[in-house]
Amino acid sequence: MQSPVIFRENPSFEKHWNNFITKNNHVSVFYSLRFIKYQQLYSEDRFVKDLSFILLAPGEHPIAICPLYLETYHGVNRFSYRGEFLESLRTPLIDQSVIEMQGKAIEKEAFEIIERLAKEHQVKKINFLIDPLCAIYLGENFNYLTRNGYLDVSISTQIIDLKKTRELLWMELRKSYKALINKGERTYEVVIMDVNNPDFALHENYRNLHFKAAGRVTRPLATFNQQFEMLKNDEAMLLGIKYQGQFVSFSYFIHLNKTAYYASEADDPEVEVPLTYGPLSQWKAIEYYKSRGWDYMELDNQQFGPQFFDSPTDKDLSISMFKRGFGGKTFPLFRGVRYLDQELMKNEIIEQAQGLIHELSQHE
Repeated sequence: MQSPVIFRENPSFEKHWNNFITKNNHVSVFYSLRFIKYQQLYSEDRFVKDLSFILLAPGEHPIAICPLYLETYHGVNRFSYRGEFLESLRTPLIDQSVIEMQGKAIEKEAFEIIERLAKEHQVKKINFLIDPLCAIYLGENFNYLTRNGYLDVSISTQIIDLKKTRELLWMELRKSYKALINKGERTYEVVIMDVNNPDFALHENYRNLHFKAAGRVTRPLATFNQQFEMLKNDEAMLLGIKYQGQFVSFSYFIHLNKTAYYASEADDPEVEVPLTYGPLSQWKAIEYYKSRGWDYMELDNQQFGPQFFDSPTDKDLSISMFKRGFGGKTFPLFRGVRYLDQELMKNEIIEQAQGLIHELSQHE
């Protein structure tokens, strides 16, 4: 028996979606409707339509939610976020109360709906990832995308267990970071803005520094305004580093249901500082979420070298190493790609194989 399905245009959609988030503590911020709006704004002209849906049980109880966006990227219709993996769509999420008894059946039903919508909208490629901040609560350690017809193109991520004592978290830091943090606390002023002290002018400082660091406008103004909306609604935190009264760095974190994610950082390229402040920023964020009783903090991708459908730069590898210095554990970041067009699949797989061969040959 198929479950009733409601889509974004349904007047009760937001009520059901938010009820699901409220009743399930394994839902990460990536399923927040405010973050979904941010993603759609960031997608810009790639974005075509929001096809996100909810499966309902009898009595209109939401038993699964699925963020789903139709994009056109390089002339190809896709279910994706900006046509990429590293910022891809999250998989359907199932209610904790039914996952053990009906989980596989609901999962199968959700992916059948995705398949049907793909055919209706002439989608040629689908990119999904399994959110590790959700999976960690469920004890999932399997890429279930593969049992739904997806190719496994997983990488890894780094997650800190904030349930550990502050002393143990400090012990797990890379030794060189401890000295930088201790000295940084004497050198810099740390400013934290969250739901308790939202300040649009301060948030504009972050936006302006973001543009200054990039040397250009990298994304629409509306995305920064949406980030401030998330902060005002306790779905984000902004951490600033000041040196001699001037902001030299901002780090932006997003959070929900006791899990947090390190989203972005912007540094002033023109100000000379006496020592690096990166370790201080991350440690203060760890302390902040620890003090709020959060469970986990994800530091994002871990890349160790070229893989199929993943070609990290030297900078990516350096960032990965930096993040590992804060302890935690390396977890699978399960990802999957499904092709509904054989010609596109052939071309992209050949392109990826040739790129991988070239990358590996450079390291011989």
